[in-house]
Amino acid sequence: MACSGGGATGPGGTPRSALLALAQADTFSPAATTFYIQNNVTTHAQVLHSDSSGTLFADFTFTPLSIFSLNGQSVCDTCTVAVTVTVQAGTYFFSVGPSGIRFDAANQPTVAVSYARYGDMSVFDSSARYADTAAFRMALELWRERRPGAWFLSSGSGPGPGASQVSAALEGPGNYLVAALK
Repeated sequence: MACSGGGATGPGGTPRSALLALAQADTFSPAATTFYIQNNVTTHAQVLHSDSSGTLFADFTFTPLSIFSLNGQSVCDTCTVAVTVTVQAGTYFFSVGPSGIRFDAANQPTVAVSYARYGDMSVFDSSARYADTAAFRMALELWRERRPGAWFLSSGSGPGPGASQVSAALEGPGNYLVAALK
């Protein structure tokens, strides 16, 4: 399966060691955030850095009926589900939970991760693939760890919608990382 960053992900996934993660140059890493999503309402939820400006880390959009089930039980139209996002300090790595949540494959929630203020592009020189920070920035995508050690591009991953953002569908619970191939 080809990726827009110019590399490829095989059927076994890409090992984490083959990815160059975008570093987070701040001491204001976001705290774990829980949103309450009513399944029949479009909900925009944000995770913010802990700086005094409340700088955006990620903007999540849940469209109506995007949550299919929780712990094997169907989620009703008017049900409310708690979704928690935990960010790992120092990188653009985050986890979405609870582990029993399943999203509708035809109507997945989306996320736009913003790295304008705290994205540390200086890591680009860790790979001969990128001539400069602009090339590294263009190669950034959102990756999901589908099983331990196996990373795959998230559905629809790519730049935008704004400058210094990467967006993609949330395919399920688990770990996500903004990175480019090494």
